[in-house]
Amino acid sequence: MMNTQKIFSPIFFNSLFLVITTVGSAGLFLTRLPDSRWLSLVWTFWVLANYLFLTRVKVCRHCSFYGKSCPMGWGKVVPLLTSRGDTDRFSRQRWPLFYFLSFALLPQFLMAVSLIHSWDPCLACMSVLFGLLGLLLYGLARTLCCPTCSMKPSCLLSKLPPRLQ
Repeated sequence: MMNTQKIFSPIFFNSLFLVITTVGSAGLFLTRLPDSRWLSLVWTFWVLANYLFLTRVKVCRHCSFYGKSCPMGWGKVVPLLTSRGDTDRFSRQRWPLFYFLSFALLPQFLMAVSLIHSWDPCLACMSVLFGLLGLLLYGLARTLCCPTCSMKPSCLLSKLPPRLQ
C-alpha cells in the first residue's frame, strides 16, 4: 500500500496553496469591479505576506513543532524568522481566523458579486475552481495532517467539523 504521507508532502500542500492563490488572484483580476487589477495585486501580496511571514510569526512560533518537522513543513523554517513562543498561547491566536476569511471568503464573495452584475463564464469557472481547490486543501489537511499533529487539542482548525457535508 502506498504511503500517503510521502505523496502529500509539505511541498505538495504549499504548492497547492500557491495554485489556489494564483486562481484567486486571476479570479479577482477578471472581476468587473473598479480597479480589479489593483485589487488582485493587493490581495495576492496580502495573502503571500500572511502565509509566508505573518502567520509564522504570530502562530507557528507558539507551536510544539517549532524547530522540528511539522506536517506543513514550517517547523524548521520558523526559527529563522522569530524566537520561540509559548505553546499555551497557540490556542489563543485569532490571526488564523482573520487570515482565513480574507484568503478564502473575500475572493469568492467578490467573484460572486461580479458574476451577479455581469455573467462571465471564465470568471464563473475561476470561482468554482477556487472553491473546489480550497475544499481539497482543507480536506487533505484535515485527513492527513490533523490526525498526527500534536497541537490538535488546541488548534482552531480541529474545532471545525472533520468533513464538510
